[in-house]
Amino acid sequence: MAKIDLDFFEKIIIQHCLKKDSTYIASIIDYLDKDLFKDSNIAEIINIIKSFYIERNSIPTLTELKSRVNTLTLKESLKKVVGYIRELDSEYNESELVNNTEYFIKQRKYSLLMENAIDNKASNKEFNLEEIQKESEKIHQITLIDNFGLDYFGENERVVNYLQQKDNFISTGYRTLDEAFGGGFQKEGKSIYDIGGETNVGKSIFLANIALNVILQNKNVVIISPEMSEMRYAKRISGMLTGIAISLLGDNIEKYKKDIENFKNKYSSKFIIKEVPTKGVSAKNIYAYLKKLSDKKGIKPELLCIDGHALLKPSVTQNSKHAELQFIVQECRGISYQIEAPILTVAQLNRSSHKANNPGLDNMAGSWDQLADFDAHVNIWQTDEDREASIIRFGGKKVRDGSKGGEGYLSIDYDTLRLFEEGEIPDSKDLSNKLDLSSILDFDSLMNAH
Repeated sequence: MAKIDLDFFEKIIIQHCLKKDSTYIASIIDYLDKDLFKDSNIAEIINIIKSFYIERNSIPTLTELKSRVNTLTLKESLKKVVGYIRELDSEYNESELVNNTEYFIKQRKYSLLMENAIDNKASNKEFNLEEIQKESEKIHQITLIDNFGLDYFGENERVVNYLQQKDNFISTGYRTLDEAFGGGFQKEGKSIYDIGGETNVGKSIFLANIALNVILQNKNVVIISPEMSEMRYAKRISGMLTGIAISLLGDNIEKYKKDIENFKNKYSSKFIIKEVPTKGVSAKNIYAYLKKLSDKKGIKPELLCIDGHALLKPSVTQNSKHAELQFIVQECRGISYQIEAPILTVAQLNRSSHKANNPGLDNMAGSWDQLADFDAHVNIWQTDEDREASIIRFGGKKVRDGSKGGEGYLSIDYDTLRLFEEGEIPDSKDLSNKLDLSSILDFDSLMNAH
């Protein structure tokens, strides 16, 4: 938004705090501190208005205000404030007022935070960077709500249109896995989904296969990898996409290049793999990266995959590992609102899940509380017999909109790490002759099913 004259805007704030309609002051009362105002006259009168409103739940009349102006200094301040208000127009665009007020509050609070930190440093007092970070995060989260939400009865036509949409979901590419997730991933975003599994069972393999399937639906996908390098991820995707055994990719470069060129000619979807340092970035850093990706390269993800949210760091230090994990999930879920795309992540199950048949929610490692913020959670597992049979099982353990999802299994070709539903995998272990994997997965009929 455009910068505003903060000193002048102080007058606009006190003008609207004295209007008969208390909607404005009610929306800002939690942030309305006299320290935000550089004009001492406005600061003193704002303090009186705030105290009166908290006590009486109403705005003081001029008479009531005068009764609390009990010193010569305050009387002079009120006189000057009344003069300020008389110089202003009585009307102000409501949306502009809300947006500018939010900007004013944040800017002034940031300034006070920095001034206080500088003063402490100059006085050789303790410089607590962690506390500054926490306060900065609180300021960043200040939001003045300026819409009325959905009027369910008054705007029911919007509900009707939404209910009639046939493609509210993005498919995982596997019908049975879609069912486990409660239908797939909400296309509009505002949601986060999770795959849980023990170490080395195939969580990243599931994530990469789903990402590839979404790309085959001609949708953009971004993978954030806090553990695996971009090139290692690319090698896996290359085997899955072309059907060339991962160990033989280097010996089949010409075929690989031809397959990729064929894919690019058929699909317009973009696929970005971004490695980040383990515990080196927060969800807010990821959002900043995605915004830059959109602004600079015109690429906006329609599915964001995070290969392990527990490997991110919280933007604000938490007092326990459990609180940290829940905070990270909540921050990630917040991103899905901002980018208007669903998020898929993976999580570690605890040791008791080792080779367990059908592990449950109580096998979640780290924090049970993080489960509350997932829109759906699916566990994957594999017994020794399953591994010999080249299958990985899954079961839906939580679905926000309905009962928990179903159970099933996917076959895996370990040469390419490609997952298939029963009956889809070719008899030959050599998948290199399958240039068009969309024909195997039959996305047209799959999407019509939704």
